[in-house]
Amino acid sequence: MSNKALLASEGHLVTNVGKAFLSERVVMRGRDLHRDLGNMSWFALHLYGITGRDFTDNELKLLNYLWVSTSYPDPSIWPNNTAALAGSARATIIGRYCGGGNKNEWPRLWLWSAIGEY
Repeated sequence: MSNKALLASEGHLVTNVGKAFLSERVVMRGRDLHRDLGNMSWFALHLYGITGRDFTDNELKLLNYLWVSTSYPDPSIWPNNTAALAGSARATIIGRYCGGGNKNEWPRLWLWSAIGEY
């Protein structure tokens, strides 16, 4: 195994997600961050960055509600050992949730699967 490919790409990352042209502009998925995306909420921008699509207001409200309403600040209900074990066993999201997986993490994992290809 060689690290030639790694060394060849050092300092040069090829991506179509975005590019910062310092002191000029920032492009995210083909749109100018400040001009075109500046009025988005943080959550809408985060989802846009992941998926490349705009969500409707109702979709954003639902996803935001799921995110916020399941972010419990009580570590006694976060069975991290169980979540780590389920993750290392490549358990499904539903299996992790039903099996007592990390209650704070499952909505985020569900979100990634629910928004489709990203």
